Amino acid sequence: MPAEAITSVPAAHVVGPVPFVCGAEAGFDVLVSRVPSVAERVWPGLLRRAGEAVLAEWGADGARDTYALVLSELVTNAFQHGYGDTVRVRLWRTADHLGVEVTGGTPYLPRSAPADPSAERGRGLHLVGALADTWGITPDGMTTWCTLAI
Repeated sequence: MPAEAITSVPAAHVVGPVPFVCGAEAGFDVLVSRVPSVAERVWPGLLRRAGEAVLAEWGADGARDTYALVLSELVTNAFQHGYGDTVRVRLWRTADHLGVEVTGGTPYLPRSAPADPSAERGRGLHLVGALADTWGITPDGMTTWCTLAI
C-alpha cells in the first residue's frame, strides 16, 4: 500500500477492553524489562521470532507475515511511547483468530495523525488498522490489541 493511502486510523478502531475469548489457547505471555535505547531496537525482533515459532507450532504459517508486522509495530510503539519498567506481550488463538495484546504503560490514548509520505515514522497504527480484522485500545490507553483471521 503506498504511503499516501495511509492517512487516517481505520474505522475498526475500538476504545474498549481486550476481547475476552473463552477457550482461547495461549501462545505466550511475556513481560520484558525496559532498558533505555537498547530495548526498543532488540525486543520487537526477538518477540516477533518467538511468535513466529508459536505460529509454526500451531500450523498457522499463513498468518505469519501479517502477525510479524502487527506485533513489531505494537511492540515498537510500546517501547517508544510507553512508560514504566516493563512491556507485556500476549499471543493467543481461537479456531479462527489470532489475538495480539501489547501493554506498554502509556497512560493516555494513542493519537494517530496523517503520515507524511516521506516520513520514516508515523504509520504503525495505520498499518495495524489496515491489516487486523479488529483492533483497539483499552480505555486507560495501556494496552493495544488486535485480532487476525487464520
